[in-house]
Amino acid sequence: MVAIVRSLPLAAAGRPEPVHYQVYYSSVMQVRFGHLSKLTVFAVFVLNALVSLLQRSILRIFAPITVGLGFAALFFVYGIRKARLHVENTVKSSLATEIYSRLIHINFVRAFIVYGISCCLLAYIYYGKFTNLSIFLPKQEFELTKLNEKRIYLNSLSIFTFLIYITLHLAQDQDRIMLAKVKANPMSKVQKAFVPAIKKSALCAVATSICFVPVYMFFRGSIWRSSLSFARMFTTLHRSSALGPFPIAPFHSLLLTFYLNFLWNIGNDLFTIYMSVGALHRGKCISSKSNDPNGTLISGLRVSKRRFARAAAFQELSYIASSDGRRRELIYIDTEKPTAWQQILTECLLVLQDLRTRFQTAQGSKDAKQSKLKQTVPQPDPFTSPTPAPLKVRKENVFLSRGTKPAGPVKNEHRVLDSLQDPKATQSSWVIEKLATGGSYFQIVKSKVAVYAVTFLRSPLGVPFRCTVQRRVSMLINNPDLVSSAIFGLSNLVVNSMSEDTFGTVQRDIPRVLEELDKTLTVLEEFYEQPILHWSDVDNIERLQDGMNPMGEQDSIKLEEIDQISENLLEAFEGIYKKFNDYLSSMSVSADVYRRGSTISKISKRYI
Repeated sequence: MVAIVRSLPLAAAGRPEPVHYQVYYSSVMQVRFGHLSKLTVFAVFVLNALVSLLQRSILRIFAPITVGLGFAALFFVYGIRKARLHVENTVKSSLATEIYSRLIHINFVRAFIVYGISCCLLAYIYYGKFTNLSIFLPKQEFELTKLNEKRIYLNSLSIFTFLIYITLHLAQDQDRIMLAKVKANPMSKVQKAFVPAIKKSALCAVATSICFVPVYMFFRGSIWRSSLSFARMFTTLHRSSALGPFPIAPFHSLLLTFYLNFLWNIGNDLFTIYMSVGALHRGKCISSKSNDPNGTLISGLRVSKRRFARAAAFQELSYIASSDGRRRELIYIDTEKPTAWQQILTECLLVLQDLRTRFQTAQGSKDAKQSKLKQTVPQPDPFTSPTPAPLKVRKENVFLSRGTKPAGPVKNEHRVLDSLQDPKATQSSWVIEKLATGGSYFQIVKSKVAVYAVTFLRSPLGVPFRCTVQRRVSMLINNPDLVSSAIFGLSNLVVNSMSEDTFGTVQRDIPRVLEELDKTLTVLEEFYEQPILHWSDVDNIERLQDGMNPMGEQDSIKLEEIDQISENLLEAFEGIYKKFNDYLSSMSVSADVYRRGSTISKISKRYI
């Protein structure tokens, strides 16, 4: 006997939830961090071996303590770099605001602590390897202990060095990592990074050593007294607190600052190289390890807090769409609802729609304002709207006072109102006159302040305080690589579907793709032709001609991010339009698409 439940048809199980892209990407990043750690240990060991050979101390080559301390010093730097890893640029409206937000922040305190620990470890290695300077001067048996001011000078120099280094590091936003090309070789980049690191470290060592001399001269008394007070907590020192000759040590100053800068520079360069490796791992895509590679890739494309993994997922999509025919076939033949192509299309178009929304919000689109007015002020229909009731009009003058006062005791509020009345209106006229005079003075002061402000902004000192349109565009397109990957990933899938999409799942969405590309291009072109400038952007305001950007001239306003995205959009539009030009008449393509397709210029093909 068959149960009734068994005889009913089973419901569709639906698409199972795939393993998220972040899981595989995290494991790959851990492997890369392991390679980075091994290379760091090897670099510290080689540096230790070279120093030991110069000192003719062969036994110190294999000293594990020195290598361990050097690796620990760089490992602390790697930790804070990993915690502050990001792919979006953190540009602010002006240079002064940007520097303030990066330096007057809790991140500066964290970097101060981390680089302070790293500096202490590296300085300990330096004093043990390169110099025999001790904290106390050598003395006879009958003499009291004296501090060695040269050692204090070098300690202060090391603190000054890491303060300058973290200030430049945070001001330049070196924690931002841009993904390299998909097939980039990290070892070749590592080999090319040593010579620039040596040159940069040597330049920083000379500049820091020279600049520290007047700084130490100014704070010499305070540093000496604080050092004496701290040392007397642990030992008995000489009673005299007099300063000796100036403790300048040019050789040790240059060598110490070069040693610190070189290790930090090469450590940060190695971290950037290994953490910016593209979406390929050992020649294969990261999502190819999953049992459902399409689902895993799509989970990485969705908007989430894992922005670094999302950027890698879009880069992988762009690579698959242009160079991996087997993965493209898996996308085309996926017919389970929702299909892989529909989900990829949704995520790529979401990137373009978000880009358009940002620019339309910044520019104040007229269409948005008109639609808002239509919603807030509806037009009534004279045929269907009910007739309103007639208004009641009073014939008497409502502003005349009553002839008789009300009987009974006068209330307090009536007394207050009567006392404030001015029958001749002399007080009201005086107040109005004073307000008008004050308003005119305010306008005069405001105009003078505006003239002085513009004069200051035009000077070299006012450059950091300009809110330029270039910075505004960088804030709107904070990750141009992700937008480019979405554009080329989408366009290459559409172009290759001509010969590879056997079920025709892509062709039905070609008009929508062309319309979205055309809309995004239109919004960017409108912003480029008529950018909205801040009043402090005096340099770009002078370049405008009748409120328009003089296109094609030397004095035109250059917007690099818009140029890059517009070029990518034009190339993607041209590739799709030319590939399906013979079939567009039967696809109900909009007139705007036909208009752009007929006027588009020839651009050289370039696929990521």
